[in-house]
Amino acid sequence: MKRNSVLFGAATMLAAISCLSATPLPQTAVGTDKNVLVSNEDLQVLAGGGLGGTLDGFSTYFWCVDYEHLTALDNPYTANVVALGNWTAEEKNQVQKGNNTNWGLASPDLSVLQRYQVAAYLLSQMSTYQTLTPQTGSVRTADENLQLSLWKVLNQGTPTAVSPSPYNMAPLDAAVSYVQSNPTYGFGAWAVVSGISSGGELTQTARQTFLVALAPVPEPAAYALIGLGLGAVAFIGRKKA
Repeated sequence: MKRNSVLFGAATMLAAISCLSATPLPQTAVGTDKNVLVSNEDLQVLAGGGLGGTLDGFSTYFWCVDYEHLTALDNPYTANVVALGNWTAEEKNQVQKGNNTNWGLASPDLSVLQRYQVAAYLLSQMSTYQTLTPQTGSVRTADENLQLSLWKVLNQGTPTAVSPSPYNMAPLDAAVSYVQSNPTYGFGAWAVVSGISSGGELTQTARQTFLVALAPVPEPAAYALIGLGLGAVAFIGRKKA
């Protein structure tokens, strides 16, 4: 019985900790002039997907939302990292992409923020993102269509040179509908990585824009779970003593 109780306490603690560390980057990674290093293309989907590297010293994957610019591997630079949320005018300026504002596509009629929210939602549906494993066959084809969809919403039209045939609009339509019905989707859980200094000037002529996943701020319930687990272990320890 005691052994089962100890296991229960340990499992409770692990569950709580997993709630706190389910996504790769802490909230402290958000801010201006953060150090970026893209070092590999391990999770590439078409010419996008996930590029491995470090942000502010933390290992992460940079998810490509920018078809118009490229980032050279092993070439460090500084970027603004802006979490999705109720953006100020200054934050909108900080999420520029390259030399344009990357929301010029007339249809669908979405705000700057909504376009990034749609891209984040599309990424969340991607098997490559969910498993952090390269995909094959029909699953890869589905991921490629999702990649094209997020490029379409954040670039000047759909890139055709790498398009699977036929291109399926259904995922993009579903993502737009979801974001319009859930206006705070992705808040605090995703951030835009844009190669612009805190002064609003591009660090170089053009830098690729990415999305990164953030660890959410823990809810009070998560702290309660940790407290419950620690309390259970302490209580069992006292009984054994």
